[in-house]
Formats: sequence, structure tokens, C-alpha cells
Amino acid sequence: MLHPQVSADDITLRWSHGELRISPTAAMLLDARLRTPTGWMSPFAAPHWDRDDPDVAGLAGHIRMLGGEFVCLPFGSAPLPADAAPGWLEAAGGDAIDAPSPPHGASADRDWQVVGRVPSRVVLALDLPEPDPVCRIERSISGIDGEAAIRFGLRIHARRAHRTSLGLHPIFRMPRSGETLTIDADFARGRTHPALVEGGSGLIPPDTAFSSLTDVGGIDVSTLPFAEEAEEVLQLLDVEPPVRLRWSNGDEVALDWPREHLPSVLLWCSDRRLTGAPWNGRYRGLGVEPIASAFDLPPTVSVAGNPLAQAGHATSLALDPRVPFAIEYRITAFGIMN
Repeated sequence: MLHPQVSADDITLRWSHGELRISPTAAMLLDARLRTPTGWMSPFAAPHWDRDDPDVAGLAGHIRMLGGEFVCLPFGSAPLPADAAPGWLEAAGGDAIDAPSPPHGASADRDWQVVGRVPSRVVLALDLPEPDPVCRIERSISGIDGEAAIRFGLRIHARRAHRTSLGLHPIFRMPRSGETLTIDADFARGRTHPALVEGGSGLIPPDTAFSSLTDVGGIDVSTLPFAEEAEEVLQLLDVEPPVRLRWSNGDEVALDWPREHLPSVLLWCSDRRLTGAPWNGRYRGLGVEPIASAFDLPPTVSVAGNPLAQAGHATSLALDPRVPFAIEYRITAFGIMN
């Protein structure tokens, strides 16, 4: 059974190997059940708050609805603080920058329209007015018949030529009591956030280079959970998809996407560290987020000559009004016998 918190506006999709629930707000994939050879699994994180709670009423749409996956255009939700590592403030013109509003762009905040639907597939669209440089975003979500897999499509129509950050935002469940979760990612190098993240645990030192998840500033990030509550953000560069997650109970998922457009992955490890509403020290989720962005910093930083871009890593992409930008990506579930 899907998560019991259901709205009349929610969209439910069913097919041979799964069931999904989607909200028009942020076109959010709220949750999913996928049938593998070893049984049903629910790979995504779930919020503990009620979307109708007054404490969340004024928050961005994706926070109110927070579930399993959404699109961020432009990608960016965190401020660039005054104590950022050398090179970051210079790229931003020498100033700290507040968090973007809305965080992760209109795509992650507004209500989308359903423009097509069959039992196993839905298409949603969001039209954006001037002066936004994007005029329309389309997103499809479908179950793949005969497979425990979800296919996503994204199409962006630019109003005028510009560069922007972009990110996909799956959030997977953290391991339950007695479980572990292993992250298997093939990447060339990585960097930790250029400053202590808001609410951060400080387990991992900022602005630290690494080449393996087993040693990120002296911490093993390849296997979760951490030994204590944590809030950490790190960026994997030159990633070769797919990224695989394996829970010790035998559940496994693979996230695959076109790396030529989204060459990095942001790992957001959030485990009971955020204490403000709606998190309240209870939220647990692992974001595995394919991006063309500089961390989750404001889009103005991603399109500028930031230290990652100066090192040859794409932190933004070009949109052309003559040719819509289109990609497909998928999440596949497996059940592994222990």
C-alpha cells in the first residue's frame, strides 16, 4: 500500500510491476511500490509531516509535498555564505548570496497541469510567464510494463537563449534500524561543500577533495547510516551512470540518466540533523541528484566562473529557444536474495 496521506488531487499510476503516486504540486513523485522477484519494495524517503499542517503551509511546494523525486529548474536551494572557501565569493562578484527563492525554481514550487494520462503514464506541464527565460516545462512519469522500473521524461522549452543550472532530485530512504545502505558510484573525483551547510553536522570538513566515498575527509560515506545525526552535502564529478544503492535487506535500485547533460551527482545525506520545521529532528533521506550545477548554490554561482567550472566541470547547461531540451532517465528496482 502507498503512503496513507492521500489528496483528491493525487494521481495514481499502476502497471504490472508497480504503483506510483504523484502530486501536481512540483509534479512530485510522492512514493512508489515496485515488485521485484523477492517481493514489493518502497525505495523512496517519506516525510513525517502532514502537507496540510499549518507549519508547512507557507513553505515551497516541494518541501510541503516532499516525497521521492522532482525536477529542479534552476537547481539551487542554499545560500553562498561569506565564509565560503576561496574562489567562490570571487565567482559571485565578491559577495555572499542569499538562498534562491523559490528554492530549486518554479518547477519545484508551483502546481503543474495534467496534459495527458493513461493507467501507467502521466504527462504534466508548467507554463512560465515573462520574464522567465523558460516558457514551458513538460514532465512524463511512467511505469515500464514487465519491469520494476520507472521512466521519466523531461522537456524544456526556452523563451530565449541562456545558461542555467538543472537537477533531478530523487530522494531514497535511509536504512531502517539494523540495516545498512551502500552507495555504488563510479566517479572521477569529488568535493565537499565549500562551506558548512545550513544545519550541517560538521562530520565532513568543507571544501575537501576526495576520490573515493570510503574516505571523504576521513569519513566513510559509502555505507550509511553515519554514527550520529548528520546533514552533509557533497558533489561527485564526472560520474559514469548508473548509481546503485543496495540495502542490506536485499533491496537495490539503479538510477540511470544521460551524463552528457548532467555530469555530476549531488549527494544530500540528511539524517535527523535538521531541527527547524518541518524537519524537527526526524527527517531521514538520501538525495542522489544528477545535476549540471555547482552544489546546490544559487544559479548565479553555477553559471559563473566558479572553482568547479574553472577546473573544467560543467556546472550549467545552455538552453536554445530553437531546439527544446529533452532527456529521459529511469529508476529500476531489484531484489537480491541474501
